[in-house]
Amino acid sequence: MKPGNTYTLVADFRYFPTNQELRIFNSERQRLVAGINIFTFTVSTETRTINLTPLGNTTEVKKILKFGKEISTKDWRETLLML
Repeated sequence: MKPGNTYTLVADFRYFPTNQELRIFNSERQRLVAGINIFTFTVSTETRTINLTPLGNTTEVKKILKFGKEISTKDWRETLLML
């Protein structure tokens, strides 16, 4: 991922601790919901990894999709269907 670009991460989380929050890079901290969670972020330096810890010992991450652009919350279903 390149600095200054906006990215969207869509992840399906299950079995995480109650009230678990997660922030990816400079995204807003948000409370996880069972199922689809969407994070929009930029990176300050070039990187190839995204750290999703701490999520708890029982957390399952079913699927992760990273997009090289910002996806609005209302458009994400259509975007996922195009994959």
